[in-house]
Amino acid sequence: MELFPFPTVRSGQKEFLDDAREAISTGMHLLAHAPTGVGKTSAALTAALEYGMERGMLTLFLTSRQSHHKIAIQTLRLMKKRSGRDIVVVDIIAKQSMCPREDVTHFFPGEFHEFCRIQQRTHRCRYAFNESEDLMEALRTEICDVGSLVRMATAYDVCPYKAALELGALADVIVCDYNYLFSPAEDTILSRLGRSSDELLVIVDEAHNLPDRIRDHLSLSITPFDLKDAIKEIKGLKGEISPRLSRHLRSMLQIFDAFAKRTPQGGETLISRDDLLERIGRILKERLDPLSLDEFIEMLADSGREVIKDGAYRSALSQLASFLEVWSQNDDVSVRIFENRDPPRISYRLLDPSVFSREIFAQVHGSILMSGTLFPEMTRDLLGIEEERSMLRTYQSPFPGKNRLILAVGGITTLYSKRDEVMFEKIGDRISAVAARIPGNLAVFFPSYTIMDAVLPYVRSGKRIVKEGRSMTKDEKDGIYEVLMNLKERGGG
Repeated sequence: MELFPFPTVRSGQKEFLDDAREAISTGMHLLAHAPTGVGKTSAALTAALEYGMERGMLTLFLTSRQSHHKIAIQTLRLMKKRSGRDIVVVDIIAKQSMCPREDVTHFFPGEFHEFCRIQQRTHRCRYAFNESEDLMEALRTEICDVGSLVRMATAYDVCPYKAALELGALADVIVCDYNYLFSPAEDTILSRLGRSSDELLVIVDEAHNLPDRIRDHLSLSITPFDLKDAIKEIKGLKGEISPRLSRHLRSMLQIFDAFAKRTPQGGETLISRDDLLERIGRILKERLDPLSLDEFIEMLADSGREVIKDGAYRSALSQLASFLEVWSQNDDVSVRIFENRDPPRISYRLLDPSVFSREIFAQVHGSILMSGTLFPEMTRDLLGIEEERSMLRTYQSPFPGKNRLILAVGGITTLYSKRDEVMFEKIGDRISAVAARIPGNLAVFFPSYTIMDAVLPYVRSGKRIVKEGRSMTKDEKDGIYEVLMNLKERGGG
């Protein structure tokens, strides 16, 4: 109990903590529907660290939202302060988001990684090869959020991502995104830390998001614009293969026309793996010097590397190579679609997330999957978790039901066909009326930034309006929380 961050355990929290301890100690997977207020984060981290720190195990706290990184870090700081134990923690986000260089913000993720490799290989990155014992000692002794880690590493001219991984090899806890574990094997954090799966304890926060995140992460698409961008890139390359590649890509544009002829405008058509590959195969064999698909993909990838090596921010050639590599896989867990829209699109969409998650859950020592909107049995089946290793639990909200008031307001809608200035003004009036009756802070959630921007001019309130911007950074979003906390006792915001 010495690691629990608070003086006492609440009644509803105790049940969750007991189940979490049982799951971790017996190598089970706890799938928990636990509403807001149960105290999931502190209970899950306590159970995992009590067991893991005594055995040299690594706890991965996976969350899909950067705002939840902050909650986990705050909890771990309280655990360290209350227990007096040395807890080594790493907070890590996407490598590109941690990069201190200003010239990388326009890359797509795959292109950034290729750019980064080339910068390291050619010794053109000032941060890549520097080391600092003083930095690592500071990171070992202080629990830093990712923003602080980036600032500290940059001050020492050390790559923040490299510093995070180096510390991760010694860490008790790593707070990171789902993708660090639920990705192809060569991309997972385990491959970079040299840790084995059976010494891993996994906590999945907001676990209802995990199946869709796996699907989205492993789904790809291409449009005619992607092919045209690739053709433009080829014009800037030297060598005898450039005209050949350009010719093949121009011919591939006709594939979109062929699929469009059999698909209603605005509709979708299922296409098979071979339907696309056979059309590409015929294009590659049209000349006296035919190519295999593998050779074609390799040429695209090599040319994409040349484009990035020459200083481009991104490469359509690299993106196309990645798409064709995934499309060529022979599987029965995806759907392949042609969408006859503007622009037309050929998409590979993963349907069954368990093809990646099943083996991961089978190999890790134990896990806690938790959310306030989780269906435990359905989530277990979607992720392919073994039934005999599963604990399915549903916990009650700790708040009295009478405290929850749900009201519906008629006469307003965000239905697309009803959106106009009159409707936006009505919505603004309703928000203004509610704000006038609510002391303290009030949160308003919109279905999109566009609708928010259309409604806000009609909101009239004595409260200060604090708006989340579309392009806000993590630090700027964290700043909203601080502003609202300051406004809480001064009329609210």
